[in-house]
Parts: sequence; C-alpha cells; structure tokens
Amino acid sequence: MALRFGYDDGGALRLSHSGAFGLGAATTVTLLPGERLGIVALKADDVCTGGTFTYRTQGENAVGLSGVTFHVDSGKAASVTVEHLDANELGTFTR
Repeated sequence: MALRFGYDDGGALRLSHSGAFGLGAATTVTLLPGERLGIVALKADDVCTGGTFTYRTQGENAVGLSGVTFHVDSGKAASVTVEHLDANELGTFTR
C-alpha cells in the first residue's frame, strides 16, 4: 500500500491512500495525525452486518474472506480491526 504524504491548506500533515477500484471496490483512507483523526470510506458489493464489513481479499496478499469490524463506544467508533492484518495484533486502529 502506498501512502501519500501532503499538507492541507492550514499546513497540517495529511496522509492518504485510495484504491481497490479494479477489484470492484472503492476505498479511501485519510489520516490527520495532528488532529488525531482518521477517516475511512469503503464502498463495495460485499456484505456488511452488525458493524462488520466482510470482503474477499484479492491479489498477492489474498487470504480469502476477511472482515473489517468497527468497535463502537458511546455511539462513536472507538476502533476498527482489519482482520487479515491482525495476525500479529497489528490490525486494530484505535481512536
């Protein structure tokens, strides 16, 4: 995954990545470390139930079906776990 580095109009660091268009999905991730803010947008023809988005991985790192689970606390997403990145407990991203 290639991460783009840049700065917004106010000079704040912005990290972003978009992709998976050729796989039938559209994903984008934007991180603003100074604001402690991350935004993830997923759009695909796969399944989303109960806070878990299930998709079929593809490409050289494919592992079959995997999931992205959003953990909610007090009505806000507190963290998100990307299942196939979590084998070494590195796939959970916390607010």
